[in-house]
Amino acid sequence: SPRADWFFWHRYPKADDAMVAEASQAVKETGVRISSLVPVFGWSAPDEQERQAQVRNWKRLLEIADCLECPVIMTELSGDQNQPLKSEHAFYHSMEELIPLFERYDLQLNIEAHPYDFSERNEDAVQIIRWLNLPWINYCFCIPHAFHLSDGAGDMRAMIEYADAKLAHVHVADCYNHRANVGNR
Repeated sequence: SPRADWFFWHRYPKADDAMVAEASQAVKETGVRISSLVPVFGWSAPDEQERQAQVRNWKRLLEIADCLECPVIMTELSGDQNQPLKSEHAFYHSMEELIPLFERYDLQLNIEAHPYDFSERNEDAVQIIRWLNLPWINYCFCIPHAFHLSDGAGDMRAMIEYADAKLAHVHVADCYNHRANVGNR
């Protein structure tokens, strides 16, 4: 993911029932399972009309995940970094609507703090996830964004230890400290 013919970031999923059934049949025939879907929908949009549209996107994606017997959804907090409080409120409002569907479909949700989300610091994102207080909602730590998630410190051990029991997934890759030369021109 993303794939424009299935689901693309911030857009309503385009996969129709026939496509989903074909993929589901291929899963059954081959024994190859789909381990996760990775949508990015603006469920934290401070604009209510946009938030509602993004929740509609989520609802269709969760139906698709259920049909594919895909157990894990990986995503980001999204929202507007310039309106963090309104975005956080929108996120919780969206979660109130979506939690029953995640539970009905028995899906695990791993959320990543991402640069330019309404929450882009490791500790804050982990606190948001902890506040949801559900064992199937956990944190995804992204090593490539380690310097961004820590305002340049990059102490991955401390960030991972802070996430503790809420850490369910880690993205591994080289990373660049984009904050190292700030002000050194």
